[in-house]
Amino acid sequence: MDKNKLALLKEEAIERNQEISEIFTIGGKVKCDSDSYDDIPKGSKGTVLKKTYSEYGCDLRVYFENLDIETWIDAGDMSSIDYI
Repeated sequence: MDKNKLALLKEEAIERNQEISEIFTIGGKVKCDSDSYDDIPKGSKGTVLKKTYSEYGCDLRVYFENLDIETWIDAGDMSSIDYI
């Protein structure tokens, strides 16, 4: 694969992950939609403290109040519940 194709794929991945990041707001409420975490049950609610994205994905720093856990979590495993 040539360098131009790789650069284009990287740029597309960054744009896609930026769009995912924009769904979430710092201070916004989120809900865990995944059951793949040992100490964070599916349906747990938390608050977004930080967010980051790159060509590799989008991550959120979330504080789960009821669990007293603060952790980085894949944004794809979360949904925004600010509208509720």
